[in-house]
Amino acid sequence: MILVQSRLLPLNGNSMTKCKALIFLILSFGAIFTLSAQDSEYEQAYVNGKELFRLKKYKLAMNALEPATTRASDNPYKEYASFFYAVAAYRAGNIYQAKNMFLQIREFYPDWEKIEEVHFWLANVYFKEERYAEALAQLQMLDDNNLKQQGSEMTLHFLKEVESLKKLKELLNEFPENRDVARAIADKINEQSMMTRDVELLDSLMNTYNLKDFYQ
Repeated sequence: MILVQSRLLPLNGNSMTKCKALIFLILSFGAIFTLSAQDSEYEQAYVNGKELFRLKKYKLAMNALEPATTRASDNPYKEYASFFYAVAAYRAGNIYQAKNMFLQIREFYPDWEKIEEVHFWLANVYFKEERYAEALAQLQMLDDNNLKQQGSEMTLHFLKEVESLKKLKELLNEFPENRDVARAIADKINEQSMMTRDVELLDSLMNTYNLKDFYQ
């Protein structure tokens, strides 16, 4: 058997430069491919999750959306994915998970274009938990007229369930400009008998908050 001994030749200047350039191109291509693949994974998770959300399969939607909620700089879907995850959790009955995700959105993406909807949903969660002051504080942050109207309806819906007139008065003291709280108190007074209702307070609320149109 004849053994042929091979010998590596030293690279000259031009060859070394070309080799370095080739290595750089290979590494660059690999990095681009990795980023592209990661983007594709985020997108696929978001698209799948939204479709399951549309089909009202909320628990499956949460599982599908979770990878797209990653707080990574190269993840363009993180805000929306987190929002849909939170709403899906709420509708699946997982109030704690919903609140946790809404709070994370509020903390990490305070300038997100849909942040008012996060405040609205947090108010809904706090009302569910009977944390009325926290709920009203969230609704105070709304500027969108449509959300304000929905927030007003939500406030009246939940405060109607509050049996304690004292509790409602405390809320009005904390939020003296909140017409919905004033109306909830007026509604509660009107439910009382003529002999026991606080007519003086009722008249004051009617005049101060211009509530007469609601009781004609």
